[in-house]
Amino acid sequence: MINTDECIIRKYREGDEKEINDLFNEVFDDRRSLEEWRWKFKENPLQDTNFITVAEFRGKIVGQYANLPALFKYQDKVFKVVFPVDNFVHKDFRGGMKGIQGKMHEDQCEVVRNKNICLGLGFPNRDAYVIGKRVLKYKDIGQIPVLFKRLNLRLAAKRRLSWFPGFVLRLIQASSSIGYRLSLGMKNRNPIKGLKIKVIDSFDERFDILWAKVKKQHEIIGVRDRRYLNWRYKKPGKNYEIIVAEKDNEILGHIVTSTKNTEGASEGYIVDMLSTGDERVDSTLINKALFVLASKNVDFVLCWMLPDNKIYDRLKENGFVRRDVFTPVNAVYCIFDPSAVDESFIKDIRNWYLTMADSDVF
Repeated sequence: MINTDECIIRKYREGDEKEINDLFNEVFDDRRSLEEWRWKFKENPLQDTNFITVAEFRGKIVGQYANLPALFKYQDKVFKVVFPVDNFVHKDFRGGMKGIQGKMHEDQCEVVRNKNICLGLGFPNRDAYVIGKRVLKYKDIGQIPVLFKRLNLRLAAKRRLSWFPGFVLRLIQASSSIGYRLSLGMKNRNPIKGLKIKVIDSFDERFDILWAKVKKQHEIIGVRDRRYLNWRYKKPGKNYEIIVAEKDNEILGHIVTSTKNTEGASEGYIVDMLSTGDERVDSTLINKALFVLASKNVDFVLCWMLPDNKIYDRLKENGFVRRDVFTPVNAVYCIFDPSAVDESFIKDIRNWYLTMADSDVF
């Protein structure tokens, strides 16, 4: 039996990344590249690797507990928060929170407090949520609805007529996608004189101006200035479609989509959306995003959106619904400095603006 007391808990050191990433891929049966690791932990806007703690056994890394730092606007100020991400232990060294996982967590809590970070945020999956509530003292902000919209009839036909051959299902997919695109193309034509809808691949100084306007509309929201946006949507191995609404060279809003092929389905995501709040602009952006995704023969689209936000209503108007199969996402918090924030304000989900972009998964 391995004596985990021999494990050394220490901070990340330059050069650890390959061993960390290899262990990540082993534990999660993934194929994450070193390029993506560097993007995530070394190239993010805050570029602070002190938030990575590892467990080492006889010169070999056997575990990691990491936090990803980010900037959030809270009421009238901006401060750092951390998201726990990529926390794992080699199968031979697992012992729950009383083992090296717990020791790494304690080390990161000390780092966070020493860095004067007052708040931790997370979107744990079901298993992590149960453990986090019991052991890590997660507190609930609330649940984020996952909205759904179908973009072709392939999956419905497959479910009801499973005996259909594959080429027939592909024909149904293609033809119904065309039908959806035609219906989308008939909506929201030129709702605002001079409004232009474009697809871009980077963000310029106009997005700082948009952020300065939009942040006033939300009490708690992750900073979405051009520095953050240009990092967030350059994730290696991921393709994003960035759609903007522009008038007289002013950016009125943007929406970001991505796609993923899962077993048996092609999924689309509205990863993020930010706008000045004009309902016509919001509807036009959503319509264009759906058109782009339908053009890629995506079977359906998912989006996280809180119901107290006006964008939620625009999504519903454009055919998004809640379905039981897509369970709401748990949003949780942990306060490290009670003097810096008002907990009653933090735990009121109506004060938040959260989307898939705030998660490291999408």
